[in-house]
Amino acid sequence: MKFRGRSKDLRVEISMINLIDVMFCVVVFLLLTTTFKQLGSGLGIRLPRSSSVAERREETLVVQVTSDGEAHFQGKVVTAEQLAGELKTALQDRSDKTVVVQGDEKAPHGRMVAVYDAIRTAGAAAITVAAVPPETQATPAP
Repeated sequence: MKFRGRSKDLRVEISMINLIDVMFCVVVFLLLTTTFKQLGSGLGIRLPRSSSVAERREETLVVQVTSDGEAHFQGKVVTAEQLAGELKTALQDRSDKTVVVQGDEKAPHGRMVAVYDAIRTAGAAAITVAAVPPETQATPAP
């Protein structure tokens, strides 16, 4: 019985085209996801400048007030009463009862006071006002 030996002409190739396609998809994904992370969540809020700016933790509750006085909490427009109710629910099972307010520099003062009052009514232990350092300014989203 005669066995055939392996052919010495058998060559293994690695297709670089598939690898290039995958790397291209990864690069496009990273480019798209990094452009979506903007300060102010795309609401067009221009934060005031301050020389005593501290970094905020990502898990803090954030209330945003636009230049026309609209209050936004968790992605939706809310009134002062709705804000107090929703914040009260959100603060119940949190150990950190700090709320960050991102108010536009042109937001009406009366509306800001109403938002602060709603936050206090909800039971927040502290209110932090968001600002940017003097040398940078968050640009409003188009």
